[in-house]
Amino acid sequence: LLSQIERVSQLVRQTRAWTVSEAPTTPQTTPDPTPSPVPALDRQLTDGDREVMSWAMEHRNVTSVHADHLRGWRQMTDVGATALAGFCSNLSMVSLDNTQVTDVSAQALAHSCPDLTVVTFHNTQVSDVGAQALANLCPNLTRIGLNGTQVSDLGASALVNSCPNLVELSLRNTQVTDATAQALAYAHPMLQFHWQ
Repeated sequence: LLSQIERVSQLVRQTRAWTVSEAPTTPQTTPDPTPSPVPALDRQLTDGDREVMSWAMEHRNVTSVHADHLRGWRQMTDVGATALAGFCSNLSMVSLDNTQVTDVSAQALAHSCPDLTVVTFHNTQVSDVGAQALANLCPNLTRIGLNGTQVSDLGASALVNSCPNLVELSLRNTQVTDATAQALAYAHPMLQFHWQ
C-alpha cells in the first residue's frame, strides 16, 4: 500500500512539473535521456482522474469539494484523488462517494489535508487502513461517512477514539459488528452513530 501511495505521489509531482504550457512545441533534435512522464501518466488516468486533476490545478485554494460536481467523477481513482489532495491542501470538506477510490486516497487526503472536518467515502473501497489514517492525522473531523465500505470494528473504534470533535459517523453496510457499534454508541452518547 505504501508503494502505491509513493507511485501516485510521484505521478502528482510529475503532473505539477509538466503542464501543457511547458510542453515542447517543436520536435527536439537530440533525444531526451529522460522520457516524458505524460505518456505513462496518460495510460493510468481515467476521464474522471483527468477531470479532477484539471479542476484541482485551477482551484488550489478551494476548501470543499463534492466529486459528483465534476464530470466523470464516478471513474475517479486514487490517482485523481491523490492529485486533489496534493493540489488542494486547504480542503476541510471532501466527498468522494461512489468513486473508484481506495485507502490510498484516504491516506493521501489525511496526509495532505490535516484540517479536514467533513469527509465521506460512501460506496468506495476504503477500509480500516484509510479510516485509521484519517483518525491519526485529522483529529478535527466532525462528520465522517463510510457507508458501503470495508471498514470494520478496528476502523470505527479508531475514528471514535481519535476524533474528539466527532458528532456524526455513518457506517451502514460495513464490516462493523453490532456489538462494537453498540459499545461505541453507549460510550459516546452525544455521537450520532449510524450503522444499521
